[in-house]
Amino acid sequence: MHFNALLTAVTRMVSAFLFLGATVYLARLLGPEGQGQYAFAMTLAATITQFANLGLHAGNTYLIAQDRDRLPALLANSVWISLGLGGLAGSLVFAVGQALGWVEGSPLWLAGLGGALVAARLFFSLGGSLLAGLGRVRALNLAELLNYGLTVVLLVIVGSLGGDIPALLTATLAGWAIASGVMFALLVTTKGISLRPDRAVFLVGWRYAAKAYAMSLLGFLVLRTSVFLIDSYHGDAEVGQYSVAAQLFDFLNLLPASLALVLLPRLVQDAGSRWITTLKSVGIIGGVMVVACIGAAVCAGPALQWLFGNRYAAAGPILLAMIPAAFFCSLTTVVSQYLAAAGYPKGLFAVWGTAWIATVGLGSVLIPSYGGFGAAMTLSIVYAGAFCGSLGLARLTEQRRLSLIPPCVALPPSSGVRHAA
Repeated sequence: MHFNALLTAVTRMVSAFLFLGATVYLARLLGPEGQGQYAFAMTLAATITQFANLGLHAGNTYLIAQDRDRLPALLANSVWISLGLGGLAGSLVFAVGQALGWVEGSPLWLAGLGGALVAARLFFSLGGSLLAGLGRVRALNLAELLNYGLTVVLLVIVGSLGGDIPALLTATLAGWAIASGVMFALLVTTKGISLRPDRAVFLVGWRYAAKAYAMSLLGFLVLRTSVFLIDSYHGDAEVGQYSVAAQLFDFLNLLPASLALVLLPRLVQDAGSRWITTLKSVGIIGGVMVVACIGAAVCAGPALQWLFGNRYAAAGPILLAMIPAAFFCSLTTVVSQYLAAAGYPKGLFAVWGTAWIATVGLGSVLIPSYGGFGAAMTLSIVYAGAFCGSLGLARLTEQRRLSLIPPCVALPPSSGVRHAA
């Protein structure tokens, strides 16, 4: 498991370096305001994708880990949810966004772009969850490398030709669409193909998926609400500064996200060692993140200015305020896999509901005065609270699980088997 996590982390680090290079290039080319416009459009697409996934990204992994014969049905459902719900939602929101002045471009073009971009992003997420549940980590890593690598190449080409924001978004769509096609091909070769939606399989996983949907949506809103608040109070230029710092925040969380990807199927399949495995993973990730966060605090500020130029000097303090959020986010990501494997206890709604309310409340106080720095401080405070709440809930859930295990008959010491209690 740890080898797969390390392999996934290395793959994502390579992808992140590629994307960071493209971000540096575009940030220098577009300036803070142009970078803010592009980042806002991408955040909008990611937000729609999160709303449209119906929790199937977690449900797919959970169901396929239980029974691999469900793959054709789950793949078919993923395709139709992506094209139907994702495409429709993307078209509507981008068209409305153009009417309200959120994004620039012709209404018809934006509607088509939004629908296609959300559909591609959604299928890539759902397909990746199936590969993760199957344990096909190398195939998943190949698809992710292709996605980021191709998108970066297209962005650099379009940018070097003088492309504007609509052209850059089209290049982004092309990268996601091609990678999604490869993802589909990888899954089809596993157990054949079926494009007929399977209502029975959908209903089997709906209860779990609905919980996953609510949890992932709240977690996503905690992470992304600040972008909309910054844009509301300060405009595109400040969003551009914040987005640059957020790139390194995402980079710091590559390893825990990679571990979580391969951890969930194991925790689903082995409830007996679930808690111990989670604690060991938290310890490993915590140690690594201490070193990474200290290094980021010392080097990231000057590195940001060197990479992006003096126009992004304000991103340095934002990143410093965001580093505690990166640390606690990484630990929360690992603990959350235990709670996902346990079926999402009801208390988790309270943890993330409170976290989102705190994000909006603190952000509304700090962001008007401090901009991106205030948003970063908000994120750090909220993630510290979310980690404490998630860890406490996970411990309580494990205690309840153990209390439901019937007492075992005491065995002689020579058997080598310990009493379950």
